[in-house]
Amino acid sequence: SLKCRSRVVVSSKMSSVESTPSPASPPQTGLQRAVVDIENVKNKMSSLFSSWSSQFKSSESGESQDEKLQRRLGIRYIAPRIVILAKGLPKSKSVSKSMMLPMNVKFNSQSQQERYLAEVADYLKKKHQGRFMVWNLSDVNYDTTSFDNQVIQFTFPGQPTPPLELLHQICKSIQSWLAAESKNVALVHCSSGRGRTYMTAAAHAYYTKEQSTMDSAIESLADPSASSSTPSPASLLVPTQRRYLHYYQRYLSQGLPKETRKLGLVKVVCHGIPRYNAKPSDARSCRPYVQVFQKGQLIHTTTGPEDSHYELSPQDLRLYDSRDTKMEFSIGCNVTGDVSVRMRHFHSLKKRITMARFGFHTSFIDEKGEGDSFTLALSREDIDVACSSKRFDEDFKMELVFGEVKEVPKPEPKPQNEAKESLSTVSEKGREREEDIQDLESRLHQVLEDITSDEDDAKDEKAKSETVASSSPEKEDTGFGGLLVDEDDDGEKLLAALHAELDDE
Repeated sequence: SLKCRSRVVVSSKMSSVESTPSPASPPQTGLQRAVVDIENVKNKMSSLFSSWSSQFKSSESGESQDEKLQRRLGIRYIAPRIVILAKGLPKSKSVSKSMMLPMNVKFNSQSQQERYLAEVADYLKKKHQGRFMVWNLSDVNYDTTSFDNQVIQFTFPGQPTPPLELLHQICKSIQSWLAAESKNVALVHCSSGRGRTYMTAAAHAYYTKEQSTMDSAIESLADPSASSSTPSPASLLVPTQRRYLHYYQRYLSQGLPKETRKLGLVKVVCHGIPRYNAKPSDARSCRPYVQVFQKGQLIHTTTGPEDSHYELSPQDLRLYDSRDTKMEFSIGCNVTGDVSVRMRHFHSLKKRITMARFGFHTSFIDEKGEGDSFTLALSREDIDVACSSKRFDEDFKMELVFGEVKEVPKPEPKPQNEAKESLSTVSEKGREREEDIQDLESRLHQVLEDITSDEDDAKDEKAKSETVASSSPEKEDTGFGGLLVDEDDDGEKLLAALHAELDDE
């Protein structure tokens, strides 16, 4: 049985499930508490008016109390034992600067979420007598106490879809819970109540063979009580999510190959310039850069290593404007498995805007070429964000150029030993000193071993050094890199002397 009493988190970056404590509430200032109090009053008034409105509507439509509560909380049963939160989680709110509040004040969104989730939990407890499990796909680490810690969290931050094998794991876990007891219910939710939720629900419907095709699985999620103007389930999914659902259909029929296909991403070419007003006199302008993710981990960025040190400025990136017809980015890295290519606009150090994103799995790219050299052409409709953005022209295109990429050897990991770490910190002054540093390092370890020898040997060595000192007023040179150091000095003094010599160089 999958019924559990402890909250667990499953991450796309992890291979195991681990228990995590509930987050502690951050300390609040007096102003923050006052703002929260104002928001609480506002919520109570809003809830009161909403209740009156709901009673009026339900009296006219003949809604039951249960249906009324479901509608207010956004709870929707897409299957007899599968529930989603169609409204997602409450959004955080803020008060703009004014004479009364000369600063931006953010409301305590966590307490809003707690109140909402507590109501959802209370509904599930009364409706299903505690026989429920929650699948949290939102990346929001909320307090699970109200759900009796019966929450499983799958995290894949910044990505619209989980890795393909993690998607399969999610579907299996849902079905295992439902199969364990005929009265068990599964609640699936994300932040928005749309993309990740609908994708997972459709994948599960196809996995359990309730639907014969993935397209029918997606359309089966439509709300029968919705009006004709309500968006279709397919329109609530971004292109990468729809693509991964069809990958999953192929995955269930043929599985993954023993060796995941490896491709060399040579460059990314975009035909057309989006309108992000990077140049005040030209709306059709931007300062783009490209990032490459593999299984949720950033493996390449065209901004270079400086970006990770917060030394990048808008002037470091090329400005494209209406005089340009295309944007080209050299990548040069090998990719395998779940990959995401993201193009962002560098507005400022603290503000970077995602303009376009394309996620794919290398084993399901059907294009082939000589030596795996080919170009994957994408239309605007194939690209996340761009597909629905008015900043992009309808004929915008993106090309991913694949070919042979030579592997660049990765640098050796930094030593973990404290003495080695100190040496590596001061030794970054040129390759010509590398051999000298290694020699000093080996000598340092030898001296440290001598220092930590047993007391009897230390006393004998000290007696010998005192004999030599009586015949010569100067200390004996130990031969350690030309440093004059007593062999009975402690390691810290030895390191300090070594650092002083290196700094002088």
